[in-house]
Amino acid sequence: MYLWHASLPAAYMALGTALTCVAYSSIQPAIAFLVALLIAVGFSFLFCRRSPLERGLVIDVVCVAWVGIGISSIYSQVLNDGLMHSDGMRFFWFSTGEAFAGMSLDSLSELTEGAAAVFIWQRVYSMASTIGLSSNPYIGQLTNATMVAIAAVFCLKTARLLYGEDPSSFRTLRILVLSCGMFLLYSSTHLRDSLALLVVCFAIFCCCNFLSRPTPTALLLAVSLLVVFALVAKPIRQELFYVPFVLACLTTLSLAVHGAGSLLSRVAVSVISLAVFVFLLWYFSNLQEEITNVLFEQGQRYGEHSKASASHDSLGIALTQSLPYPARVALNAVLLLILPLPVWSGLELVNEYHFFKSIHAIFMYATLPLVLLGCSKIHSNTSTNPSIWLFLSLVFLGFLFATAVSSVENRHMGSFLLPYIVIASSVKIARTETMLAYKKYLSISFLLGLSLHFIWFSLKFS
Repeated sequence: MYLWHASLPAAYMALGTALTCVAYSSIQPAIAFLVALLIAVGFSFLFCRRSPLERGLVIDVVCVAWVGIGISSIYSQVLNDGLMHSDGMRFFWFSTGEAFAGMSLDSLSELTEGAAAVFIWQRVYSMASTIGLSSNPYIGQLTNATMVAIAAVFCLKTARLLYGEDPSSFRTLRILVLSCGMFLLYSSTHLRDSLALLVVCFAIFCCCNFLSRPTPTALLLAVSLLVVFALVAKPIRQELFYVPFVLACLTTLSLAVHGAGSLLSRVAVSVISLAVFVFLLWYFSNLQEEITNVLFEQGQRYGEHSKASASHDSLGIALTQSLPYPARVALNAVLLLILPLPVWSGLELVNEYHFFKSIHAIFMYATLPLVLLGCSKIHSNTSTNPSIWLFLSLVFLGFLFATAVSSVENRHMGSFLLPYIVIASSVKIARTETMLAYKKYLSISFLLGLSLHFIWFSLKFS
């Protein structure tokens, strides 16, 4: 039975409501969820009216996230005496504290990172209070769930640009989105990553939309949207400021390798793209010192923070931090896909943050074979847009290594999972030969995972 069966959203609603209401000993979480669901349904009918699949995806993501919020609520309210993950607690404090109410975005930016997310949460908590709801974390978490649901729509739209209308692949994409542990983490905690995911997914979609129709008009629209992204990025996360410029470079490269369109439009677009590329080279050369600071100094800071905040049984992060720098970056890139190591280190009654990261590690072990199959069969699929496939591959690999350089936190990499999920969904898993190949790759994936855990066991008890 598939996850998108009509009865399952109702089951998710009931389970999430039961968990959250028990955790808070109140019926208010159920009221807040119904309001959030109505808003999500309204959004889906307003912006996805021509696609029932997109509308259903929005509702399903919110319902599954509600179960995650219920689990998070049990952790914070029952097991940890009202305490959340440290970052989540800090953002909740800024979002609900009377001392910060009514502050402008610029004023908030001087006080905290993620000011844009705090600015949005403040308005949501204020509106919730007008209908009699108390300022509890599940309101901010439901806001995050809605943003993740909208980001999921851009995943689906990007998949449609990559391989066209393919109901079988769309069903696979829906399963991947609903079972992704990192998306569940974003939507079930009081962190800013849901907003970062939304703007990154939108930017990637805009670039892919341009690559599907590379006309001067489409280029102007894409560049304009990337400029807007650059303007709003820093209040979300400082490092996101560089993302639109990197996306522009990768879009130009993908267009040069696999161009499309008429000769006139390709010449015009190539000239404009070259001008943009030259400007970016000049711009980045002036930001060399600042980029070095972000990549290396913050990399050290995140590394120390990750070692301090890792689960006490997890040796993956501690191991990488003791290696020479080049080897550390290479190993970090691999571990970012499968952390935590061991996978069960987050499945303990400590906090929801590590629990969801362990769920994500299981998701990655199961889906890495799909990505390998998607890459190996991409050229045999005539309906696939080669420039979009190249762009998505470069985005994922580029930001995987950028995250490996700047931090060892796979939560930061999660904002760039759209290419991974879209490429994985392109596999025709219903075909017998494809299913056999997937099972073979899956066996290899789990054998490698067992090998890594055997190494962990040896290091742990040697």
